[in-house]
Amino acid sequence: MNLGPIDRVVLSRPLPASRNAPPAASVEPQDSVRLGQTPGLPPGLELRPGWTFTGQLSQQRIDVPFPYPGTALEMNELPALVTELRGQGQPGAARGLLECFLSLGERYGVLPGSNQLNELGRSGMPRLSELVLQEPHDADFLARAYEVIASDHRNSWSDGYFKQLSNGLNRFCDVDYSPEATLEESGGSKNAHRFENGDPMAYAPVDLNAWLYRTEKDLATMATRLGRSDEAASWDHRAELRKERMLDTMWDPDSQTFRDLKGDQRSSVETLASLAVLRAGVLEGDDPRARAMLASLERLRTPEGLLWESAGRQLASPAEVRDLLGPRPPAVSSYQVPISPLGAHRQKLIGLEPTAGPVDRRMLELHESLFSPTAISALQSRGLTGLVYGTEPLSPQASQKLVGPLRVGPFSIELPEAELAVLAPGVFQLQKGSDCLLGAALGDGLLLGDRLYAREELPASGRVKLPQSILGTFFRAGGNAALARFFDHQRDWLQEAHSTPATELAPLAARTAWNHLYERAAAGWEPLTIEPSVVARDSAMPIFHKAAVPSLGIFKTQFNWDTLFMALGMRWQGAGQTVAGMTDNLLFLLDSTGRVPNAARSVYLNKSQPPILPQLVRLSHPLRAAQEGQAEADLWLEKAYQAMSGDYKEFWCQQGERGISQINGQSVRLARWGGPNHKFAMDESGFDTTSRFHDRTLDLVPPDLNAFLYRYSNDMAAMAEQLGRGEEAASWRQEAALRKESVLRLCWDEADGMFRDYRFQGPDQGLSRDQDALAAAVGPLWAGMLDPSVPAEKRMIERSLASLSRFEKEHGLAATAEDYGRPEMQWNGPSGWAPLHMMAIEGAMRYGDYEAASRWIGKWLDTIARVEGQEGTILERYNVVSGGPPPVQKGRYEETQGKGPGFGWTNASLPWGLVEVVGGLSCEPGKLSVAPHIPTALEGSSIRLDLKDPAGRGEWQVEQRYDKETYQLTLSGTPVAVEVLTPPLPPGRGPEEVPQSDGRVRYRLRLEPGQSHQLSL
Repeated sequence: MNLGPIDRVVLSRPLPASRNAPPAASVEPQDSVRLGQTPGLPPGLELRPGWTFTGQLSQQRIDVPFPYPGTALEMNELPALVTELRGQGQPGAARGLLECFLSLGERYGVLPGSNQLNELGRSGMPRLSELVLQEPHDADFLARAYEVIASDHRNSWSDGYFKQLSNGLNRFCDVDYSPEATLEESGGSKNAHRFENGDPMAYAPVDLNAWLYRTEKDLATMATRLGRSDEAASWDHRAELRKERMLDTMWDPDSQTFRDLKGDQRSSVETLASLAVLRAGVLEGDDPRARAMLASLERLRTPEGLLWESAGRQLASPAEVRDLLGPRPPAVSSYQVPISPLGAHRQKLIGLEPTAGPVDRRMLELHESLFSPTAISALQSRGLTGLVYGTEPLSPQASQKLVGPLRVGPFSIELPEAELAVLAPGVFQLQKGSDCLLGAALGDGLLLGDRLYAREELPASGRVKLPQSILGTFFRAGGNAALARFFDHQRDWLQEAHSTPATELAPLAARTAWNHLYERAAAGWEPLTIEPSVVARDSAMPIFHKAAVPSLGIFKTQFNWDTLFMALGMRWQGAGQTVAGMTDNLLFLLDSTGRVPNAARSVYLNKSQPPILPQLVRLSHPLRAAQEGQAEADLWLEKAYQAMSGDYKEFWCQQGERGISQINGQSVRLARWGGPNHKFAMDESGFDTTSRFHDRTLDLVPPDLNAFLYRYSNDMAAMAEQLGRGEEAASWRQEAALRKESVLRLCWDEADGMFRDYRFQGPDQGLSRDQDALAAAVGPLWAGMLDPSVPAEKRMIERSLASLSRFEKEHGLAATAEDYGRPEMQWNGPSGWAPLHMMAIEGAMRYGDYEAASRWIGKWLDTIARVEGQEGTILERYNVVSGGPPPVQKGRYEETQGKGPGFGWTNASLPWGLVEVVGGLSCEPGKLSVAPHIPTALEGSSIRLDLKDPAGRGEWQVEQRYDKETYQLTLSGTPVAVEVLTPPLPPGRGPEEVPQSDGRVRYRLRLEPGQSHQLSL
């Protein structure tokens, strides 16, 4: 189907923008004053003066659309702020604050406790519903508020792992298990004495459950107003169940008050917070028991001198007393609709007087490509201004079923099962029911929904394949920034790859259990893979490609550093496309949040994890080239390179946060884990929990983090060279050299011959010798930081490898040399982990320690096989001292994490270990390397791997036998050069001997391209 001629409008491709750059046109906060917003509050109010609006993303704060007081927007302060603003005759400003929180909820699927990125893992007291219902009736506002609050209840407060207890009541619990953050979630330091040790996580608080009851009743009211009677009945039922549990368990007949629960026991601390049952209406109605309780509580309705809680003898503030004892604020009869500064500015750009309501919200959501003078002029000339900018409603059009692709100028658009309405030449509307998507060809550009795409941004073929769900997700010609993100990051419109690299492992007579593990890992990738979503759902962030997740338990989302170690195994078992998509997901999260977060879930966006993205990008680039062609793959690499440059410089090197430039008056190039406290920083490290970092993470320079960043710099240098940026490549190498010098100077322990954390602040500054961590000891080896051609560094390599003996136990490598009195901390000994084994073994292989690499991989595979044979599970970690399941830290996840398809990076260590370590295979375009590390158990027997299409070059077969005295290699179907590094053999059998420490040698050989090779030494 062809829509005919189009006008020509030349669109230039914009350069990639920095994530921290301001919008294309600056937005002055003074706009809000002229438009009726409140620049400050009248003197005398118990509110912070000053209003803040930022139109840009920072590393600390999430942008919200309306001005708000102070430098942070706190959920726990919202009721007081909104009530006071309404009382002072400023309902428009109050509405703006509600709009800010609705925007946060729409973005993340849950309501965060603050708009501070570092605090996204916590919530606040759930009181938004009450404030929403006090607003004048507005169907659009009510519908949005209902969706946000209902989503927050489902995704946050109904989470049976974090916040909902088995008795149906709720507790406060932030995602990092941090008592400090959880105390802030509960209302702050005023509750320090109320909860034992200042940690609310052990309690079901009265006020929290009272406000959740109020929320459920309010959601029932909203659902009724919206005509959703079944949902209203469900919310009412939940509220009544909660009320019954509260009356049954929290009422103390002796003191005639409600008390917090700790387990099944009522707290001994009396707290004014228990009066939230009055304010939230828990005791309203005809229930005789509730009415009797209400009469007993009336004696406390005195406004002066009330203690907040009896334990600390702390007086309640007047605001707290008013909030709990005063009457509910009346509903607002009228309000001044707030206008966002950014929306108002955009309305001015297209020649409109700033207008509040749906038009303003529409302007907030449109992509900046629609506000360039060229775009505005083009849309005006085509008569599309009203439709695109939302000033004219879309009306139903006569339509016909779309058959085949829709031809619009140079573009071919595919959307199965859609209806097509032609509005004008080159202008179309795709629709399904009441949902629709506006499109138009504008010269070399294509308008789709809320974005104008330059020709260069779309596939060279001009083929744009939309998913069926696009209409159901985006209403009114887009109206959602996620549409732009969809086209930026999902790549389903590209042609399917015909095949991806895969291997099959022939039966191993000596270790048939290893074959079983290999096959189980291969079968596990499909059930561990989740579908993409273009909207935030279940607190999961939008991701645009399928992603393998660590487990089917509580970790069912894509995690950051898990992705690399999973990818190293997945790529050998036919999951290369998934690996490439997961890499895109992390790049999108970096671009949209200013960091590569801990995981693709909103509560994890407050921190990062070990920086591994460049290695993933380099691994994915040849997969893309094989699928999309070299030109598309290089364009993708350019975008990824730009994004990662910002990640390195703006996140990891930011001074005062993670970057360290000076220690003891000397210049250094180092980094630490960051965040507001030691616990937060430990969680960011990925090593949560470990006594290595407990109560001191921020004080330490970890050699493993700096090894990750050293490798980051070298990977960036390699990419810069691929992109023809020689000067930038040299700069990245210099960056790596400076970091290496700092690590060797400060983190090398000459006395013990190993790398250790350096404590640069706090007590006992200097090398941290009280605990030995495998990650610290092996990180520089894994990253290739040491050069064996430099005598001093060669000695460091030898001593480092020897020092790893302190971590080696009977059944593998322990995370720390001893348990240091905390065996339950999961990154302490005796726990052994897949990523640490992979790092240590790669370090040993890199520097030629054949014996260690072959011994360690044998122990690790045997341990996994033993537990899998006994319990039928593949675990997240193992006890490498006993060879069984690990000790469990009480209060953290205690269920087995490897049921069903197994655990992601443990699964991945199986193909990685059997293909890359035992088989020694490494495939690069035009080259195959074979450098086996054969465990004792397999000596003398056949090890055969069949490779299917490892680089688009047919099928290969590699078979090896080794018995310490002889080595045989047979290669079939290999039309590329093959480099071989044999296992250790007696000397004198061939050229280029590589000496080993025991007097034996390894032989380095090169086999020219051919269909088959046989080698016998």
